[in-house]
Amino acid sequence: MTGKATKADMVLHELYQLDPTNEGVIEQMAQIMLDHERAQEAVTLLKDATARTPSGRLSDLLGEAYTQLHDFENAEIAYKKAAEIEQEEPGHHRGLAQALASEGKFKEALAQYQLLAEADPDDPENYLHLAEMHRQLHQLDEAEKDIVQAKQRAPGNLEVVYSEAMIYEAQGRYSDAIQTLNTAVASLKSETTAAPTNRRSLAVLYEQLGRLYIDSENYAAAIKILDDMARLGEEEARRASRLTVEAYRAAGDLPHALDAATKSIAKYPDDRELRITRALLFGENDDPDQASSQLRAMLTHSTQDMEIDLDLAQVFQQNKRYEDAEAALAQAENLATRGNEREMVWFMRGTIYDRQKKYDQAEEQFKRVLTANPHNAAVLNYFGYMLADRGVRLPEATDMIKRALAEDPKQRRVSG
Repeated sequence: MTGKATKADMVLHELYQLDPTNEGVIEQMAQIMLDHERAQEAVTLLKDATARTPSGRLSDLLGEAYTQLHDFENAEIAYKKAAEIEQEEPGHHRGLAQALASEGKFKEALAQYQLLAEADPDDPENYLHLAEMHRQLHQLDEAEKDIVQAKQRAPGNLEVVYSEAMIYEAQGRYSDAIQTLNTAVASLKSETTAAPTNRRSLAVLYEQLGRLYIDSENYAAAIKILDDMARLGEEEARRASRLTVEAYRAAGDLPHALDAATKSIAKYPDDRELRITRALLFGENDDPDQASSQLRAMLTHSTQDMEIDLDLAQVFQQNKRYEDAEAALAQAENLATRGNEREMVWFMRGTIYDRQKKYDQAEEQFKRVLTANPHNAAVLNYFGYMLADRGVRLPEATDMIKRALAEDPKQRRVSG
């Protein structure tokens, strides 16, 4: 045992020493570990136990432990084992579906949620999850059908309303999404009680409305709704301040964006996201030295530095300091451990080469990304337009742009 042991820990540990095969004792020990965020201890205990004797319940707990550690690949394996042992237990399939979705395996996750919906067709949660998987797969008509099923089973449920709005947004139906959320806001405001749950629900709705107004370029409406959100409480005000800066930024109003960022940082000096945003705004305002100085002040000589290195590369690229941008990307690549992180580095390096008209080198970087992930919509889109703008390999360029739109309908025209 590690950390501070409770009496329950000690009793269970003694029982485990007497009989290390007692599944009930192992389950209780693992659950206490998970409840106290000691997931790595739980993994060690449960791996040993399930290797000795297959158990659906213990495999499920092992999946939960891996999930706490964000190790979704091993969580998937554990939940699959649990589902094989106890095929009729819905919890195993639910855990497996969540692990698959966290890995981006939306088609496989969809199959699990379909099994759950067939087993319990009255549970609106199953249709919500189906809608989310169909949305992720860009099967938006199917997602709408799922939401209809969820609404029939849970009319007025805010999660259903939120999901419905996200589907409309994915379809580009911003006015429908905004109307759906505004109706929900009006309904909440009409309630006589001002319970904390109402406040939290309003915050969620205001935040999504703010994002929708920004995406639909209605910046004045975005700032107004975010002002309403800021009045709900301290944490809501902090989140609203970030989005307010983003609204001014998206509107191209850099002076107001910088002013809002500076005022917000004075209130929330420990807010890393706000500090990064302000630094990037200096870069966009043709002040790369100020931007890079503020970003470098946030380096911690840890894996967190990757984000800062990518931001530095962005600032230098915007200001045509390409050697500095490439150096920052080299630092980021040294810290990249996951596939999507490496894809981001290669993509940015490709765009830097493109800006310098080093087209062969840019193409090499884009191909590296697409070899690792043929579904990367941003790279397909950028690469396709890079070829089209030069008038070369037009059939290939058209095919890539079509594939990008199939992967993500919100992809837009890009320019080098």
